[in-house]
Amino acid sequence: MLPGHGPRPAHAPDGRLNRDIARKAFNIPEDFHLGAVIALGYQGDPSVLTVPYMVEQENSPRVRKQLSEFVFSAWNEPARF
Repeated sequence: MLPGHGPRPAHAPDGRLNRDIARKAFNIPEDFHLGAVIALGYQGDPSVLTVPYMVEQENSPRVRKQLSEFVFSAWNEPARF
């Protein structure tokens, strides 16, 4: 996933999937496995946020982990790129 910035569409995976609610809301057959949900939309203007920690979070620089911190070629052995 690449984060959306500016006027482009934004997307984000969400681990809070309630499978029963999603299945009913979208009429998904029981024989389909629901593994993930991704929110799609457009980023809003951070100046309309009223919760201080959200304003700080939105205006802070994004820091990404190095792939070697979470991509492994064997148990506890970081992949080499």
